[in-house]
Amino acid sequence: MMSFGRITKGLFSLLALALLLTPATLSRAQDNPDARPEKKEADAFTSTVKMRYEGLMFVDATVNGKGPYNFLFDSGASMTILGEKLAEELAITLYDSPMPAQGVSTQEMKMAIAENVKVGEFSRDDLLVGVMNLDHISGELGKHMHGIVGQNMIKYMKKIHIDFSTGEMSLTRYKKGEGPQMDLQESMLKMMLKRGGKLPGMPGEGDKKEPRKDPKKDPKKEDDGKEEGFSIKPLSGEPAWLGDDKKTQTRSKLEAMQFKYDHFKAMGGLVDVALWFMEAEVNGKKHTMFFDTGASTLCVLDKAAADALRLTPSYSYPVKGVGEAEASESVLDSIKISNLTIHEPSCSIMDLSGVLAQLKQLGNDCAGIIGIPVATRYKTMTVDGESKLVKLEPYAADETNEVDPAEQEEQQRKAAIRTWQGKAAKVEFKGESIKLDDWESLGLKDGGMKVTSVSGGAEKAGLKEGDIITAIVGEGEPDEKGVKGDAKVRGFGQFVVWACLQDPGSEFTLKIKRGKEELSVKIKLVAYGWQGTAPEKYRGK
Repeated sequence: MMSFGRITKGLFSLLALALLLTPATLSRAQDNPDARPEKKEADAFTSTVKMRYEGLMFVDATVNGKGPYNFLFDSGASMTILGEKLAEELAITLYDSPMPAQGVSTQEMKMAIAENVKVGEFSRDDLLVGVMNLDHISGELGKHMHGIVGQNMIKYMKKIHIDFSTGEMSLTRYKKGEGPQMDLQESMLKMMLKRGGKLPGMPGEGDKKEPRKDPKKDPKKEDDGKEEGFSIKPLSGEPAWLGDDKKTQTRSKLEAMQFKYDHFKAMGGLVDVALWFMEAEVNGKKHTMFFDTGASTLCVLDKAAADALRLTPSYSYPVKGVGEAEASESVLDSIKISNLTIHEPSCSIMDLSGVLAQLKQLGNDCAGIIGIPVATRYKTMTVDGESKLVKLEPYAADETNEVDPAEQEEQQRKAAIRTWQGKAAKVEFKGESIKLDDWESLGLKDGGMKVTSVSGGAEKAGLKEGDIITAIVGEGEPDEKGVKGDAKVRGFGQFVVWACLQDPGSEFTLKIKRGKEELSVKIKLVAYGWQGTAPEKYRGK
């Protein structure tokens, strides 16, 4: 039976799917007579930084000369984002935004101008940034995500080379006279913010704050001010939190592959959406997708596109990122990108209409997202900003891919099929992760999940609303002697796939915290109870 500690680490954190400035704002921004081109650096050079691949890609960044801070490197975010706490720490002036951030759902966002944001030796001055609350995902991460490196930094990088085997990212800067000009819309927005935020639809500047001479340090951080590389893996084992055994071989020998991407321009170039739009064949039909390094599953299809392909949704689960939403899982016949064909992969289905509707109005019929697992099948990825070409090079035959997503994807696929076949189980409670900042006051060392509702046998067994589940006994990774440890729990999403891979009637013991008490409660899983007509090829197998 599949243990809790072997469940996918990538399914439950579809972070920052997209942060699209509305076309209405973009088109208004074109009339700026004072827009100036981005300052050009004299010489091109390459800077290499450490990249932490933890289900998604994280790098250290400095903001206004302070840091380093943990930032998600996200090609699916059109704007660089600062967390509210970081903006407050740096005393950055905030302004009201004419639109919310749009990701898995909408979320309130402020706007600001950072004096400088820097990754390695690559930097941008006077950078327009969004500011939003990122705390709601801190509990599952186990560390703070301080911000997101978005496309208004990424598109000014001439070349990005990522080596997943060494955890290194090399960024090449354009030399003087090369590279894109600064967006007119960004220049316009910055000018208006500096003049008091008088953008049409923007009700003036937010509260101004006096800059601090030196931001306060968190005494819980290491002496050098850094936090450890934090984990996006909601399901891992010790010493990392419920994760990969680091021994997974690639499923089959891969050949090098490459694919083209492009930005989307409309209205004679007045609207420029700098995401990485590319072509993929889904079940034999060509679709426009965008390649999003901030999406942790292989494929996310908009519900409308999934309906057109007549996909059957299986189990559902909560998604946290920019906003919160619900997704369901299905299984495709195939997905093909260039010379890479993946047969019967799992696929997430979400309502992405908030992200995609305005693109469709402008003539871009984007069907969804291709996530970072396409790249982690390979050893290296090179993104050429001039030719707009993504190149992926495989591991040698004698090399081991320690971040290969094949095992996780197979678990998701099996869970979907078991649900269709009536073999899947579920738990009789729901919950939400405990925010990182609340761990200490609640006496939690490794976080936990607060029960928000409970019913049926779980309630009769003694589980109560408000209890904090901290672990499942004996469902963690085995030690050197083969003895399984306890699997730590931080969010409800991780229960869904795990339960779908168990049989109804299976019993497990939960460790819970109720006030100052530490208790154990034995629960029995019940049948998932999926209703519908399963795809013919998966019936009765």
